[in-house]
Amino acid sequence: MKKNILNLLLCGLLVLLFACKKDNEEPPASIVGKWKQTAGVISPALGGITDYFSDNEPCNKDDIYEFKSNNTYESTEGATRCDPNDPNLWDSGAYSLSSDRKTLTWDGDNYNVLELSSSTLRISSSFTSSGVTYTTTDTYQRQ
Repeated sequence: MKKNILNLLLCGLLVLLFACKKDNEEPPASIVGKWKQTAGVISPALGGITDYFSDNEPCNKDDIYEFKSNNTYESTEGATRCDPNDPNLWDSGAYSLSSDRKTLTWDGDNYNVLELSSSTLRISSSFTSSGVTYTTTDTYQRQ
């Protein structure tokens, strides 16, 4: 009898352990916030260039892209400006993130979301020129 009760308790405990859902799952990261581009590559090489981000002027590399909760974005100058007379806000518009979080539509252009975490956004897109299809991959870090 003791053996049956012990087996029953053990089975009950195992059911409880495996039937409970995880409470510590983190919600998916939000795109809302400020981001700065840290990398940009193109494949195949276009005009001999694969790492186009490193060819950017330093004044362009520190620009900030802010995705707001109302599905608008703003692009602003970072700490440095290429021309001191340039306005701080240089672009704005609408964006949307698909419900499966795999497609970002940013100012009318579609991007595949490769990664969206609390610190990193990595997107890609493709275009065809002269019969060659190129794929760009851009990486942003949360600010």
